[in-house]
Amino acid sequence: EVLGYRPDPTEGDVDDEDHLPRRPLEFDDRVFSSTLKDAKQKVSQFLRSRGLAAAAAANATKTIVVAKDGSGHFRTVQAAINRVPASNTKRVIIYIKKGVYSEKVTIPSGKDFITLKGESAALTYIQWSDTASTLDRNGQPLGTYGSASVAVEANNFIALDISFKVCTTYYYYYYYYSSSP
Repeated sequence: EVLGYRPDPTEGDVDDEDHLPRRPLEFDDRVFSSTLKDAKQKVSQFLRSRGLAAAAAANATKTIVVAKDGSGHFRTVQAAINRVPASNTKRVIIYIKKGVYSEKVTIPSGKDFITLKGESAALTYIQWSDTASTLDRNGQPLGTYGSASVAVEANNFIALDISFKVCTTYYYYYYYYSSSP
């Protein structure tokens, strides 16, 4: 049982057209978010009941807002990630307002406990256009690992209500040869 969801043993591991295991309908991001919030409240109440108010305050979650229109703390996702301290030990939620964020995002190791929470998976995208053959600044191909739109090297990362996209454009040239005079 994971966060209130008990898998049906008769259901099996059903794949759809993207070859990823199907996600149970009963277990959506709202359930996860409310379960996480309830758990944090219970931990804080327990710590306060033991006279550990400072520990309860340290358990508080920090939220950083990203909005392309400037209504948040930052305009880019990477700027918000850069704001998280190195060797982070507390959950930081980076709430990303709807929009298409065209940027390469890296969450380096040591910036643990980051949650990227989009306003809506259908309306919040982080996208970039590198491919494995894109050349780096030294003229070498990036390779598959280096071409990620979002690269996570940190531990305890969570993504909710957000889409990651690689948007490359391939141009195909067709040559037509005519045998007519």
